[in-house]
Amino acid sequence: NTWNAPSTGNGAYNAVNSYAQAFVDTVRATGGNNAQRNLIVNTYVASFDSQVLNNFVVPKDSATNHLALQVHVYSPWGFTGTNATVNWTPVHNDFGDADKSEIDGVMNAISNFSNQTGLPVIIGECGAEYKNNDEAIASYFGYFINAASQKGIKCFVWDNGQFGSGNSEGGYAIVNRSNLTWKAGIVSAIVSNSKSTPIIESSPEPVETEPV
Repeated sequence: NTWNAPSTGNGAYNAVNSYAQAFVDTVRATGGNNAQRNLIVNTYVASFDSQVLNNFVVPKDSATNHLALQVHVYSPWGFTGTNATVNWTPVHNDFGDADKSEIDGVMNAISNFSNQTGLPVIIGECGAEYKNNDEAIASYFGYFINAASQKGIKCFVWDNGQFGSGNSEGGYAIVNRSNLTWKAGIVSAIVSNSKSTPIIESSPEPVETEPV
C-alpha cells in the first residue's frame, strides 16, 4: 500500500470500497435519524490521485442525496510538507505561481469527479508544515481556500498540535494550545476566503402600467 495508488493489484481498492458499503448499510439499518443521516466515505487513503478516483465505487444507499466523499489534499507537497529533500518535487518555503497552478489542477480534478459521481466532495485535511514562513502559509491558505470555495468544496484544516514559531520548524498547528493564541494572519486568510461569491440573478425592472 502507498499514500497514492496501490503498488500492485486492486485488492486495496476493493477492501476500501467494501468497507464503505458495509459502513453505509450498517448505519442505515439502525433506522431512526440514521436512515437519512448524512454520511461521509473516503477514497483509498483519502487520495485524489486520478487512479484512486477511477477505482472508487459509490456505495449504494437507501437514502437519496445523503452521501458525501472525503479526500485529503497536501498539494503542493514541496511547500506544505517536510523540509526533508525528496526526489520527486523541489522542497521550498515560499509560495509562488507554480504552487497556485498545482492547486488549481487539484481543485479542477476534484470538482470534475464530484460532477461525475453526483457526490459533494469535502477536503477533510489540508495544511502546511511550518518552515519559519507564516506569511507564505497565509498566502497558501488564502489561495487554497478560495480556489476550493469557488468550486463549492469545503475544507477542514489539519492541526496536529505542533506549534512552530521563530526558527523552529515542523508542525501544522495554527493555535498554540499552551497559551491559547492563534496565528492571526493565517486564520484571517482562511476565514476571509472560505465563502464563495454567490451568483445572484438580477430581477427584471418592474414595468409601469396605466391604471385601469
